[in-house]
Amino acid sequence: MATHFPRATHGRLRPPATETHLQNVETAMGQRLPDDVRELYLRFDGTTLPSAHGPRDVDCAPPLLFPHGHWCSLEDMLRSWQGLQTMPVDAKYNTGNEQDSDPLREYVYHRSWIPISNSGTSDGVYMDLEPSRWGIRGQLFSYDFESGPRMLATSLLAHLDKLLRYVEQGLLEAYQGTWVDPDTREAVYQLD
Repeated sequence: MATHFPRATHGRLRPPATETHLQNVETAMGQRLPDDVRELYLRFDGTTLPSAHGPRDVDCAPPLLFPHGHWCSLEDMLRSWQGLQTMPVDAKYNTGNEQDSDPLREYVYHRSWIPISNSGTSDGVYMDLEPSRWGIRGQLFSYDFESGPRMLATSLLAHLDKLLRYVEQGLLEAYQGTWVDPDTREAVYQLD
């Protein structure tokens, strides 16, 4: 982040979480995070957020978990997860898209879905700690409560690696706090 966004005042990587803080969050949620996610949080506790009330920071680093916001801190993760506990647990979301080999289960909400993006709404990026039998524990998906879940990556680390590859290969560029296609300058909302 510092290499690609040296002047960014928002979207910067936060200092590491402590093992105690991480364990407290896991205990509160009743879920142990995957080892790679734990390691990432012990290196960086998410990213800083742009102020909703301040001037637009043109040097803001784009969200790492686009299209649904910045990588949230453990504190924000727990707060968001606790707020979702009023959702109907295990109620099916019938999009008609579920297939026998789908890695995602189509629920309205499931308590093993851990929010890891901070978008200011319940739409966002989630880590699935109880996927279908075809999924991988820790897989990432974006969730729009109007259209349901959509797979993003097999893990947080896989998503961040892919994002970095796109940036380093010139397939994605930061522009005024968002990601754009360098050729068309149009906003990019997902990695293919």
